Amino acid sequence: MSDARQQWLLKVIAGPHQGAEIGLYAGKTLVGSDDECDVVLHDVLVAPQHLEIDLASSGITAAPLGGRVFVDGKRIRDARQVVPSFAFLSIGGSHLVIGPAEGKWPLMSSADVPELEKDTEPVPAPSDKEPAPAEAQAADASPAQPAAVAAQNLEKSAHAPSRIGPLLGIACGLLLLLGWGVVYSGYFSARGENSEELPKPDKPIARARAVVEELGLAGSIKLEENAGRLTAFGYVDTENKQRELQAVFRATVPGIRTKIFSLEKIAASARSLLDNQHLALTVTSLSEGKIKVTGKLASANDWVGMKQTLLSEVPGISEIEDSVEIEAPRPRITAPVQVAASVPLPGALAKPGAAPAQTAAAPPPLPVSIPEPDPETGYLITTDTIDTPESTIVTIRSSDDGLGYIRLNTGGVYFIGARLPYGGTVAKIETDKVSIIEKGQIRSLRQGDVVMKSKPITSTKS
Repeated sequence: MSDARQQWLLKVIAGPHQGAEIGLYAGKTLVGSDDECDVVLHDVLVAPQHLEIDLASSGITAAPLGGRVFVDGKRIRDARQVVPSFAFLSIGGSHLVIGPAEGKWPLMSSADVPELEKDTEPVPAPSDKEPAPAEAQAADASPAQPAAVAAQNLEKSAHAPSRIGPLLGIACGLLLLLGWGVVYSGYFSARGENSEELPKPDKPIARARAVVEELGLAGSIKLEENAGRLTAFGYVDTENKQRELQAVFRATVPGIRTKIFSLEKIAASARSLLDNQHLALTVTSLSEGKIKVTGKLASANDWVGMKQTLLSEVPGISEIEDSVEIEAPRPRITAPVQVAASVPLPGALAKPGAAPAQTAAAPPPLPVSIPEPDPETGYLITTDTIDTPESTIVTIRSSDDGLGYIRLNTGGVYFIGARLPYGGTVAKIETDKVSIIEKGQIRSLRQGDVVMKSKPITSTKS
């Protein structure tokens, strides 16, 4: 999935992964055939950790690690070299091009791959020197020496000593050899008994253990040797510490397999995935690849899927401490709120309208009070109402289908046929006035008039 912070793009122009495009973050990126690299190339000619690329706003820098690296066909011979954007970067049998993700890329194909520079070694020139005069003189004089040596040998042979001396020398030599044999066998037998307890200093596992102890990481980095393959695995705090340890291992123990993860990078990768899904959660790095996720979400389905994504896509993550709170859903409407009963009117009246759907506070519904007569006027009074006797009309809405209504300033809404809490029934609603009937008497009200019993009543028998 794409990320706005991936400012660089790596394209494979030729090789086993031809046509692949990989988004890169700013910073250091490790390229090789090992599974722990940031960019993994399944190329038999690419080393496990072949190349390190440093991407910054100032440009691109490449540093060869375990193999040869070529820029536009010329081999990098320094420790680091600046690489221009859109230049061919050749490692093994793969040819890569790196450039800004938002930049204007030129058209490139495998036919544009440059020819790689060949290494030539100087051949030593044949020596045409003639032998020195002193050597020639010595060679000329050598044939004359045997005659003098032969004369001396004849004189020694004339006075040869007895054979007892040589025999004694031979006997002493045999005794000396026998003594050395006894000492040699005893030394190596004792060494063979302790060879399993003390590892040889030149073994790879001993060198790797020395590196871990020197860096003070004996408690967090473990070493394991299986079928002749040495593996170092564990966790470090920062990404810089991870790269430093991997570089020391490459220089000290060639061929070691590293599964070393950075707690800082694990947390950053998890935050990036959460940001892409717009989940406002907080990630905290703990230890041994464990992270803690906190926050609130409206739905549990989003978090269940994202939790599986984090465990599968973030390298090195071992466990997630779940502290995400799921908000309780709001109660749904089970039944509409009951409205006041209608009173039949003389003559043809428009059919009573249905009240708009309103949400109930919470079940069970409140009991409806029975209207009681007012002691002064005799009008029926409902006590459980939000309206007051001084309420005035703020809205009059008429409708041809009988769904007209009036709204009071205290919040009450009454349709045609509804009874007012302080006496009277809504009989008719017109464009700019409403008719209220009570005990056979009708009163006409307009916007701003008081609705309840305090309004004078006009008799219909005039």
